[in-house]
Amino acid sequence: MSNYAKQLKVKPKYVRKYVITKMHLLDLDSDTVRFLIGHSIGDVHTQSYFNVHAKVDKEYRKYAEWLRQFLKDYIVKPLFYFDGRNGQD
Repeated sequence: MSNYAKQLKVKPKYVRKYVITKMHLLDLDSDTVRFLIGHSIGDVHTQSYFNVHAKVDKEYRKYAEWLRQFLKDYIVKPLFYFDGRNGQD
């Protein structure tokens, strides 16, 4: 991530903020978002009795599909086609 951020001259914290916002806009549950970004889930019920991994596996598909398309459309092509050809051979 930091290599892309350096190439695009964007601070990693703004990439993280954008990704978290996008996860919420994709209707991922707040507990799922917290888990995916590495924050602890403060609710005792969720920590002790609820299978967070099962929920995350289900919810992550929404984000993974968006990320795949985003990388395909906006990140991978622009980083490799800086020679002015815009992806044309």
